[in-house]
Amino acid sequence: QKEFVGEFTEYLSASYGTRIARYANEQVVTLGARAEVNEDVTVQTAIKGGQFDGAAIDYRMRLLGGKWQVIDVVIEGISLVSNFRSQFADVIAQGGPQELLKRIRAKNDAGVVDAPPTEKRAP
Repeated sequence: QKEFVGEFTEYLSASYGTRIARYANEQVVTLGARAEVNEDVTVQTAIKGGQFDGAAIDYRMRLLGGKWQVIDVVIEGISLVSNFRSQFADVIAQGGPQELLKRIRAKNDAGVVDAPPTEKRAP
C-alpha cells in the first residue's frame, strides 16, 4: 500500500502538474462552498477565459491534521476519485494489485503523463 501511494502520488504530480502549467490566460473563480457528509466541504469553482471558459471544477476538501486537504476533484460532474477507482478495479480484476502497481510504475519510469496509469499506450 505504501509503495502504491508513492507511485500514484508521483503519477498524479507529473500528469496534472504539466497540465496545469499549460494554462496561461485562464482564471479560477471561486463560486461558493457547501457542507458535505463527514464534515467535508466542497469548494465550487469555474474557469474563466480561454478554451475551457465556464468549466465547473469542484474541490472536495477534508480537515486532516489541522490542515484542509483536497480529497477529490470533480470536473464537469466527473469525480477523479470515482474514475480512478473504476479503472483500478478493472485492472485488479484482470491481474491483481501487482499488475496495477506495475502499470503505474511503468508510466512513471517512462515519463508518460498523458494517459491514465491503467491504459496501455499504442506503440
